[in-house]
Amino acid sequence: MKNALVILILLTSFYSSWSQSGEIAGKITDQYREGVSKATITITTSSGTSISITNNTTDIDGNYSLKPLKPGLYTLEIKHSSCLSKTIEKLSVSADKTTFIDIQLERQQVIKKQKGKKFKR
Repeated sequence: MKNALVILILLTSFYSSWSQSGEIAGKITDQYREGVSKATITITTSSGTSISITNNTTDIDGNYSLKPLKPGLYTLEIKHSSCLSKTIEKLSVSADKTTFIDIQLERQQVIKKQKGKKFKR
């Protein structure tokens, strides 16, 4: 009986601490509204502390989910090699809720220089 009570208390405290967290989720797209895959998302607290999230890149369609997060304010920095980076500040996270935010990045223009052709006469 004592063991069952101890297990019940441990499970209750685990669930209680887990349910105190929130989430930020959404989709990263480009100016053509296409999903940006493999974009990296860096998340920091309002005090500037970086948070380590195991899955901090977008999927093939540009979707992302950052969890578990303690309630508070966060800053997101989104980077991708073919896009201009973007920073979103003061995102509010509440316990047991998901904050949804879709973010649009701008693809960088790639300009290729053509080498001049020399003609033989």
